[in-house]
Amino acid sequence: EVGKSVPDESGRHHLTNYEMANALSFGILDAPPDDLLMEAARNSELETLEQIRIHVRRLLNRRDERKALPRFFREFFGHGAAVNVFKDPTQYPDLNIASLVRSADHTIDYLVRRGGDSIRRLLTSSVFVPDLPLSCESCVDTDELGSPGTPTRQDPNIRAGLLTHPAWLIAHSRNDETDPVGRGKFIREKLLCFGVPSVPIDVDQNLPEPRPGVTMRERLDAHSAPECAGCHRLMDPLGLAFETFNHVGLLQVGPNSPIDTSGVLEGSGDVDGPIDGALDLTRRLAESRTVRLCMTRAAFRFFIGRNEQLGDGCTLSDIQENADETGGDFGQLLTAIFISDTFRYRRQPIVEGGQE
Repeated sequence: EVGKSVPDESGRHHLTNYEMANALSFGILDAPPDDLLMEAARNSELETLEQIRIHVRRLLNRRDERKALPRFFREFFGHGAAVNVFKDPTQYPDLNIASLVRSADHTIDYLVRRGGDSIRRLLTSSVFVPDLPLSCESCVDTDELGSPGTPTRQDPNIRAGLLTHPAWLIAHSRNDETDPVGRGKFIREKLLCFGVPSVPIDVDQNLPEPRPGVTMRERLDAHSAPECAGCHRLMDPLGLAFETFNHVGLLQVGPNSPIDTSGVLEGSGDVDGPIDGALDLTRRLAESRTVRLCMTRAAFRFFIGRNEQLGDGCTLSDIQENADETGGDFGQLLTAIFISDTFRYRRQPIVEGGQE
């Protein structure tokens, strides 16, 4: 992708029609261009914004072939990592983690395809799409259970959004217990774009061993030490909000539970403040401007194929403005990325001697 030989007045080289066809197809489908894209390239019909927009919309509508989209969301939410977390098969003989991951994929696809405010739906919707016949303690549409692929509404007082889906909870857990630090770190880094420093090599990362009657919050008190508190105060309270779920994503507490899921959300902008449990936390995150900007940045990096640079500020602003104007629709956000100058133009490298 070096672009046309003749640059524009700013020294940028617009992608050739064939380069554009390949970039769009691999960017959305993870596959070579289809016949319609190749025909458009041959006829030089991938030049204007409207010509490109038509094909972006067409490719995004090819639901079962948009392989790059589920790959983006698996990378963003990290739920695919659940298959790498060991769970004792003798303790949970019916646990099918691969199916739960596929369920999360189906759920994301369903919620994004509905259009509208994608972030709000992804973080707060009570609809899950099962991969296998579903049996759970929080389902309310019992007449629809047993039909894989059928959107099923959960009890919104128990589960709402991807962060309460068993696949996400398992992916962000340890082999035999929950992982509030990992869950809080995910929210801090992925949803709030706040980098958490690596643990110093001279700091013991192990928590005190579990003991009867000792809650996870009490074990995490070890992080109040000065060398730990600076980072862990930003992660642990967020992760502890999910302690109503155990390490395989099942409810582990009742209405009179001694587990305290309260905390404080910081760094989210105008929705900062005290939180009480996972549902309160995810509702606040869904309202956060910071989260929306962070999602836009993650999509830019994934679909452009690199981190943003100083010269990308205008592009990011335009993409976010488009997302705001279209109500937060993820498909529209992607369209804005694919018609952006950053996607359509390249600057050819200058070799020694000043010649390209």
